[in-house]
Formats: sequence, structure tokens, C-alpha cells
Amino acid sequence: AVPPGGRIPIALTVLLALWSIVIIFGWLLGLWAHRLQGVIDEPSFRWWQHHYLTGTWHTIWWKLTNIGSPRVTQGLALLGAIVMAVLYRGRRLWLAPSAILIVGYLAEKYSQIILKLVVHRGHDPLTRGTWPSGGMGRLIDVYGLIIFFVILRFAPGKPRAWAFGVAVLAFFASVQAYARINN
Repeated sequence: AVPPGGRIPIALTVLLALWSIVIIFGWLLGLWAHRLQGVIDEPSFRWWQHHYLTGTWHTIWWKLTNIGSPRVTQGLALLGAIVMAVLYRGRRLWLAPSAILIVGYLAEKYSQIILKLVVHRGHDPLTRGTWPSGGMGRLIDVYGLIIFFVILRFAPGKPRAWAFGVAVLAFFASVQAYARINN
């Protein structure tokens, strides 16, 4: 039986509730991380300054940091939404993966903006970044949703496919994390 008001208002209510939980959890995590800034962040920053990669490696890592950039992830989210509409065409709720990908991108974007305002964690001495990292958030959100929906479409019952998807996402996240730290 369909609840009064339909499924869409209920889905939106659940989405808003879960998004609120993410914001609250991120805020609490940010407050905790803020306390560690002098203990962990500053010594780590100094260590990375002394071990900074130069030359060709610097150029490679400078380019790789763009895998989580707003332009790349926004384009990938839009392209992914189109591809998901084609992959899921003819199925019940065929537009759901596309809508979830776009809403996921927007939710991450605005969560990050809200958290930066509430936590206001300091920048590194070169003012090139802050917490939470938008690149990491966008990468995990967009790449993760695309991987999830591709596996859900082609190999939902195969644990190896899910393990491979997690490994691919972890690889991309590791590349983004290292590139951001090195840069």
C-alpha cells in the first residue's frame, strides 16, 4: 500500500533526515579534528614540506589531484546520469540512479559548504586547503555512486564485483589523498 502523500515525499523526508545526520556527524568530527590541528596537522605539514616531490613526479601528482576537482566530478556526475538513464532504460524507476547521482553531487557540495562554515578549521600555512576536503568528498560521492550503480546493474549478486568496486574506489581515493597532501 502506498502511504498517504505518496513515496516521493517520504523519500525526500528520509533523504533530508539522513543528510542532517551526515552534517551533524561531520560537524562533531570537525570539532574533534580541530583539536588535533596543532598535534597532528602542523607536524605532518612540516614533514611533507621536507619530503615534497619535485620535477616530473610533482607534475604528475599536480595533474592527478584534479580527479576530484569540481569540474571533473561535476562533468562525471552529469555524464554518469546520462549513462545511468541509458543503462537502466526500460526498468522500473529507471531514472532513479540518474536522480540519485545528481542529488548526491549537490548534497555533497552543500554539505561541504555548511561544514566549512560551522567547523571553520584553519588552513595550512600556504592556505591551499581546508577540512573537509571537497576533492575527497566529491570523488567518493560521484565515483562511488557510479561504481555502485554499474555493479548493481550488471553484477549485483557477485561479491567479487563489489570487492573490485570497493578496491577501485579506494585506489582513486588514495590517489586523491596523496596528491592533495603532496601538493
